Amino acid sequence: MPHAPQTAVVRLLQRLTEARNIRPGERVALTAKSAVVPARLLAQALALPSAQQAHPSAWHWFHNQNLPAATPAAAQARAAALATAEAAGLKDGTPAAGHEYLHLFEQGKLLPGEVCMGLSPEVHVAGGLAALGLRLTLGDLAHTGPAATLEFTVPHTLRVNLTGRAPAGLGGFDLFWAIARECGLDSLCGHALEIAGDGLREISLARRLALAEFAAHAGLAAIYVQPDALLVSEINRRLGEAGTLRAYETVTAEAGAEYAQTRTLDLARVQPLVCAAQDPTSLGPVGERAGARVDRVIMAGTACSLESLRLAAGRLKGKTPACTLDVVPATPRDFSLALAEGLISTLVESGARIHPPGLGSALLQDGPQGQTWLTTLAYPPQTAAEVLLCSPAVAAASALAGSLAHPDAPVLLPPRDSKLSSKHRPL
Repeated sequence: MPHAPQTAVVRLLQRLTEARNIRPGERVALTAKSAVVPARLLAQALALPSAQQAHPSAWHWFHNQNLPAATPAAAQARAAALATAEAAGLKDGTPAAGHEYLHLFEQGKLLPGEVCMGLSPEVHVAGGLAALGLRLTLGDLAHTGPAATLEFTVPHTLRVNLTGRAPAGLGGFDLFWAIARECGLDSLCGHALEIAGDGLREISLARRLALAEFAAHAGLAAIYVQPDALLVSEINRRLGEAGTLRAYETVTAEAGAEYAQTRTLDLARVQPLVCAAQDPTSLGPVGERAGARVDRVIMAGTACSLESLRLAAGRLKGKTPACTLDVVPATPRDFSLALAEGLISTLVESGARIHPPGLGSALLQDGPQGQTWLTTLAYPPQTAAEVLLCSPAVAAASALAGSLAHPDAPVLLPPRDSKLSSKHRPL
């Protein structure tokens, strides 16, 4: 059979199978060379018979000792999970709950051109690195063969070419949902999405990671941001600083590769967006809902990068939020650099509450009914409160206003040391 030009996603999948010249729609056996078990699913994963029989060659598993145990019972459950992991032969677990995939990147264990399988929707973060993240379920893991293989249908791929220049402050959340609206949610479900074009030159690595993380919201099988000079330069710089740089190979689509659909998106037309956490169809421009009351803002998750912390500190300096503001840096690296730059001090002085990296989901678990919370966390847990998703720029602007606010709209507040300034609103 003559070789058919392959998309970047198919080329990456080709590396995991012995089948030759795979095509969209084919069912192939993939070898799990790298698998990630996040902290919150560790106990369930270890209870599966397959977990006791065969481990992928690079099984990355995480636990939550980086976070305080909420109760004595939670501490006991954690100890039991760690004991089970050790009994299964897993002795190199990492305390990085809440930022597992970012940790792999910062440690040089997940780089461009590689494929990672994971038991949580956040695995799609890999796509922002020009790597590929494939989501597994516990059921998939239970049926993994003795050679750590699983059956996978090669997805059809859509391509979106970005042009123009994105407005300042536009986040990965806004970019992903603008792309999803351009393609149509029905077109994305079950497919792979490749993002390319000259517009990527304006999109930082932090925003690419945040963009890719939302893939599961649209039902995507995979997402992949094509590598470019900006990405390679930033990755090499960050890994070089950490001393974790190793060889890697970027992957792009072959000339003549066929796509199920090809679209073009002008970034200059993209607006800040907002949607209900459990209802992507509620997506709409922030401007159309501006003024809606917000009781609490939680900046957390992949989107709460050093770049976002700079943005928030710049907006909040010398001012006081009009609602409760919680800030959870994405990783320990982001926290340390923000601390060194004085960003954490600025946020604390404004009245924001700073939490350990990875704690975002826990902050959202007990939302009281009748309140509206705004968050940058991609996959918040279900709670009684109404939870809205947005970008860091919208979160910071809304915290100042105490209501949903467009980041470009002026917020007229007295300085925080003025006698007219309002007190920080308690929960």
